Amino acid sequence: YNDDACSSLQSTIVRILEPGHYTVVLEGRLREEGAYTLTTRCGSPKPPVQRGWDNHFAAFGGQDLDRILLDYSETSRLNIYDFGSGMNRTFYGLTEIRGAFAELFTYLGDNSQNGLAAPVVDVDEDRSSVFLVWEAPGAGIAHATDTFDFIGATIAVQTFTIFPAEGST
Repeated sequence: YNDDACSSLQSTIVRILEPGHYTVVLEGRLREEGAYTLTTRCGSPKPPVQRGWDNHFAAFGGQDLDRILLDYSETSRLNIYDFGSGMNRTFYGLTEIRGAFAELFTYLGDNSQNGLAAPVVDVDEDRSSVFLVWEAPGAGIAHATDTFDFIGATIAVQTFTIFPAEGST
C-alpha cells in the first residue's frame, strides 16, 4: 500500500468529517451529507500528530499552499520572529496563514537550490507537539526553529524563529 496516498486520504477524511456541510463521493457515487465510516485498505492509521506532521512536512518541502493549509483551521495561530530584522509577526486563521507561507515560499525560492534541510525533527504524540530545526542557507537562513502544538492532526499554534546567515537580513 502507498503510505503517502493513505496518509493523504486519511487527512482528507478527517477534514470532511469535521462538523459542517460537505459532500462525500465514495467509489464514484455521490453520497448525501452525514457521518460515514470509510474502510480503506491502508492499514492502521497513523497517530494524529504524526499524520498532521507528515502532511505539513511534505507540503512545506513541495511549497504547496493548498496542501499546507490542510494542517490549520480558522482558529490556528502562526507566530514568526526574525532575528535578522527584529520583526515579530502573528498570523491568525487560514487567510493570514496562507499569506505568510506564500511570502515565505517566495523568499525561500526553489527548495532544490536553497539547501533546505531539517537536521532535527522530534514528533511527540504524548504532548501533541513537534519540534523542528531547519536550515536553508542558500536563501539566507542559517537555521530556524519551529514548535508546533497540535489538536488532533491540526496545528493549533506554530511558532518559528529565523536566524539569518551572516550578511543576510
